[in-house]
Amino acid sequence: MDEMITPLSAFSVVVALAFMLCLAVGMHKDNAAEFFLAGRDLPFSRNTLALSGDYINTTALLSAIGASTLSGFDGMYAVVSFAVGLCLLLLVAEPLRTAGGFTLGDILEGRMPGPSTRIAAAVVTFVVTVPLAVIQLSVAGDATAYVLGWERDGVAELCTVLMGLLIVMFAAFGGMHGVTMIQVGKMVLVFGVLLALTAAVARRADWDLGAVIDGAGEQGGGSNIFYAPGQLFGAGALGRLDLGLMALTIALGSAMFPHVLMRINTFREPRQARRGTLYALVGITVFAGATVLVGLSSAATVGSRTVVAEEPLGYWSLFMLTDHLSGGSGGGLLFTLVACVVFLTALSTASALILASAAAFAHDLYGKAKRQGEHSDERVVKMARWAIVSVGLLSVCLAVMFRGSNLVSLTVYVETTAASTILPAVLYRLFWSGFTRQGLLVMLYGSLASSTVLQCLSTAVSGNPYSLLPAADFALLPLHNVAAVTIPLGFLLGWAGSRASRRSSGTGVESERGIPSRASAAG
Repeated sequence: MDEMITPLSAFSVVVALAFMLCLAVGMHKDNAAEFFLAGRDLPFSRNTLALSGDYINTTALLSAIGASTLSGFDGMYAVVSFAVGLCLLLLVAEPLRTAGGFTLGDILEGRMPGPSTRIAAAVVTFVVTVPLAVIQLSVAGDATAYVLGWERDGVAELCTVLMGLLIVMFAAFGGMHGVTMIQVGKMVLVFGVLLALTAAVARRADWDLGAVIDGAGEQGGGSNIFYAPGQLFGAGALGRLDLGLMALTIALGSAMFPHVLMRINTFREPRQARRGTLYALVGITVFAGATVLVGLSSAATVGSRTVVAEEPLGYWSLFMLTDHLSGGSGGGLLFTLVACVVFLTALSTASALILASAAAFAHDLYGKAKRQGEHSDERVVKMARWAIVSVGLLSVCLAVMFRGSNLVSLTVYVETTAASTILPAVLYRLFWSGFTRQGLLVMLYGSLASSTVLQCLSTAVSGNPYSLLPAADFALLPLHNVAAVTIPLGFLLGWAGSRASRRSSGTGVESERGIPSRASAAG
């Protein structure tokens, strides 16, 4: 039976089922609310699972296990930080849903109407979602080639292209309905596979998890080294600072991704959004604990050195552990299920990201900034589908170009940008009545520029073998993570810009193109 179930045959079945599902639930959805929000009519349990699925992307799955395998304490610290990020989302979920809309532009424009708000929000959305989609496609293409055993030159690139085409079709045909169904299927499979792996590891260790923990420490150079800070950035003060900044960036950035905020607005009412986020937090906490255990099990049974020899960042740790538990056959039911989990994770996450990008283009730029709301729903959905094709093809091209690079550094940039731009914008918009349009624009563009420049000057881009450009060395900052500067700077720019505009106008929020602000209207 196991010989009949191969990763290739399983992939074929998954693709066929997912595509038919997208066609069934997403076709003929020419209403914008249906296409982007699923009509806000999704069952609560399904939407909660989909929220968890939006939060878990390919790198979160593979790198979380790999980091726990190779980096011990530092890796586990990163995984816990990932789960903590949902606590922030829990605090803002209800007011976010109350704000309405489904894009970042909708959220911000509720307080600061005008085309410039929509344009700035769309720019930030593109800068965050497109690189993140590139990362998903690149990792998924490499993983698919690795799982199928196709290691010839050009095969990973071909897998990346095929994955990108599938993602474009799913997002364009299915919309939010289709993406939700794929996310739900992914989460059911993720929790099932992690439970099966955890049980298999525990049974192999005679249900003595202490032996697994000790074995991981021995394989990692000794428990006193493996379970102490310093594996990722060094044990000195600078290394500890970088580790803390990494945790801060992961927690704050992951909670502010545009596709996650878009999911919050698919709940029927604000109270449901808060409750769904709470349940998702429980699920993500379980996921984090399971990935740590699986990562330590990989270190104990496969060995950290063996994993590094196969892939320096530990991405294949999950596959190597599963292959080891299956007897080293390179196949079997469990190995095939793990491969399907990674495959579905890439499909669902990239589809959600491209859908969020398309919403920013069709709804914010075309529907609101250009057409000033004078458009039909059918036209907006048509533009969104063309945007999905364009963004998808761009992401595929970039993923092929950057294949072989350390995309963890690109992940750091995306999370830093989200934490430095979207986070202060959302918090100020929801909780500070003195926030103005000028403050918003200064903050978004200023934070975007500072995040880009400082990240380029950090060791994440150049200066060490694990940088995005390992052969170059133009790093001026000794840190891998620059959130200590960019996040406070984002809040400061928003405050300073708002204060300056209020002093110059003598009113609350300045108007644009004759649209009065709430403060001036009330006056």
